[in-house]
Amino acid sequence: MKRALAVVAALSGVLGAAPAAYASGGVPQPTVTITTTVGGQALPTPAMTGSWTVMRPGRAATLTVTGGSATGTVTTITSTWVSSLRRSRGLQFGCAMDYDTALPGSANNAVTIHVQYRTKKGASWQESGSGQFSHTSQPLDAGTEGAGSEFAFLRPVRIQWRVQMTATYNDTSRQTFQEQVKSL
Repeated sequence: MKRALAVVAALSGVLGAAPAAYASGGVPQPTVTITTTVGGQALPTPAMTGSWTVMRPGRAATLTVTGGSATGTVTTITSTWVSSLRRSRGLQFGCAMDYDTALPGSANNAVTIHVQYRTKKGASWQESGSGQFSHTSQPLDAGTEGAGSEFAFLRPVRIQWRVQMTATYNDTSRQTFQEQVKSL
């Protein structure tokens, strides 16, 4: 019995220390910031909420954001994910919007993506690519839109990736936004 308790205590100590790896110079925790404004003034509580699920720190994570947006408001989601500096065969990135529009949209909901890389710790980030997609809602429209990209090398190279995404919502709708990143 004492041995089983010691194993459980050791495992809980290891698992409890896992988030500290981010603070001890390891891979930075992915970030997400969500703001909702009216007439340029930020509301105290954003219309949407979101969080990252990290499957493998510095290698794979998924951001999920849900909530509603209303005509006259602008909700902006900004996220950053950074991989570990390691030998990699490439990067997979994808994002998708599931939407259910309540009113016809005169707004253009846009997503902008910037992918950067560096090959040495502390080196400047280099632009690898960027892109944008958008959606103008129609009355009582529902659906899914998305975009994805993959960067691949013929052989593994030592590289660190940074993916920055900004999504802007201007219409009256319910949204689920998901971003997935994976260093190969």
